[in-house]
Amino acid sequence: MATTSLRIDGMYCDHCARTVENALSQVKGVVSATVEGHVARIEHDGTLSTAPGLERAVEAVIDAGYFTSPAHRVDGAHAGRLSAAAHNRLLNVLRFALLVAAVVAVGAGLNALVGYNIFNAIPTIDQSISLPMLFATGVLTSLHCLSMCGAVNLAATQSSAPRDLRAPLAYNLGRLISYTSLGALAGALGGIISLTSTAQIVLISVAALAMIALSLRMAGIVSLPAVNLPALDRLRAASTRRARPRGAFVVGLANGAMPCGPLQAMQLYALSTGSPTLGALSMFLFCLGTMPLMCAFAYAAGWLRGRGRAIVANLAGAFMFVLALSMLARGLSIAGVDVSQATAPAADSSFVQAEQADGYQQVAFDLSFDSYADFQVTAGVPVRMVVHVDPAYLTGCNNEILMPAWGIDEKLEPGDNVIEFTPTETGDFPYSCWMHMIGNTVRVTDASS
Repeated sequence: MATTSLRIDGMYCDHCARTVENALSQVKGVVSATVEGHVARIEHDGTLSTAPGLERAVEAVIDAGYFTSPAHRVDGAHAGRLSAAAHNRLLNVLRFALLVAAVVAVGAGLNALVGYNIFNAIPTIDQSISLPMLFATGVLTSLHCLSMCGAVNLAATQSSAPRDLRAPLAYNLGRLISYTSLGALAGALGGIISLTSTAQIVLISVAALAMIALSLRMAGIVSLPAVNLPALDRLRAASTRRARPRGAFVVGLANGAMPCGPLQAMQLYALSTGSPTLGALSMFLFCLGTMPLMCAFAYAAGWLRGRGRAIVANLAGAFMFVLALSMLARGLSIAGVDVSQATAPAADSSFVQAEQADGYQQVAFDLSFDSYADFQVTAGVPVRMVVHVDPAYLTGCNNEILMPAWGIDEKLEPGDNVIEFTPTETGDFPYSCWMHMIGNTVRVTDASS
């Protein structure tokens, strides 16, 4: 009996592993095949030790929708140094690090090119918006939804049937039911969805850590342990090829708990209706607007086979990892921890300097899509912060400033917004938008400095 190990690219989940195992088991001469950590360990009668036999195994993997090649063989040459799985994991770590760096670079490039984060272009959702406009708002927000849940969408919906719309539709149906139920709950019970800061920190942090674990698993870096519980066994059964839509539906239902900025804004809107019917209808229309792009993305990805599928899987995992780190930083910012201060403090010259005026120290700046301003003031002197708001730059994310150090929660309106406070302690104090997606710093120094 001989053993051959092949690295497999393009896998998202346990369903992918089972699909590859089944495909390899059908190859002539193969006795068994098991996939762990994106490596297929194939027991065979010696057939795969020849070039034609190995090519048949490679073709079986590619026909199943994934990618490998004779060059992906990871045994033999590494004997005595690293096991096949360890060698493959090292390659995956290096590739994943490069992809994460690429995602960060592209994001920074887009930010520099268009002047703001296009994935945070969230329309304003308040009591003045009409129900028909909520559908349009969902359409406009769907790019943010794709950035937040795109990798989860792929992991839930991809199967070996490229033209199958059932899984994407089931996933989005789960989202629709979850969102609508949340809307009804918010409209009926009001304050139940008004989460405390501690609850927000826990919810956001747990979601971020889960996304980090999933992204590392998609990259083949970690293998999540199996937990043998009846409920989880049923969920795993739902991810088989025959029941794939059911598994996608369950993941869609869970999406309602995603700590997402636009979803928070919609929950507050549903709360303001004071009606379970209107709350449910508002969330239904909003989610319905996000569905065309989400469905189209999953369906288009389903057509990818072989190397194309592998590229999308690797990029999706890297993007999810970067987004999860950003989400984790958001949770820490709610707790009052400014992650940016973990690095060397920024030079004073990079901060807007306050000007003395009528017994105040005044700081004025223009609101932008993706930032307020970092500014420096002196302790013990009243501060007048003037935010110039052009309506074209006001969004559902940046329209409310939180300054926890001074108990400030200020809604921004078009025109000049004046916020006054008196700092008494020195140090760097973070402040943010109400979604904690935009963050800046107030640096307070003593008079002598």
